[in-house]
Amino acid sequence: MYIQTVTGVIVPTVLKLLKEITEAPTPPKVAPPQQLTVRKITGFFVGDSAEIDQTILTDWSKFFEGKTISSVEIQALNGKTARCIVEAIDDKKLEGKGLVRIPDKVFKRLKVKEGSLVRVKPVSP
Repeated sequence: MYIQTVTGVIVPTVLKLLKEITEAPTPPKVAPPQQLTVRKITGFFVGDSAEIDQTILTDWSKFFEGKTISSVEIQALNGKTARCIVEAIDDKKLEGKGLVRIPDKVFKRLKVKEGSLVRVKPVSP
């Protein structure tokens, strides 16, 4: 009787618990942040968007298996952060220079100066 209880109830329960533990979800992917130099975007239709080099956006997209990166988190060295919609830099002269262009109000929120280094990472799509 005792052996039937062990083999019929306890062993299957332990096996079921072990299966649930080993099938725990994997943590989400986190792309490595980029350290970029800040420049200010000026203009009438600036909005809240940040601009980053297309090659960085392409690398991040490959990291997330082809998904489009729509927003980024920018962190100043003082610890302040801001989340922005992201677009590719449209000025060919600025491509490949390791820049992130942000509007004036994001500058003020982060309390950074032109030319400062910031860490930029994509928000997982």
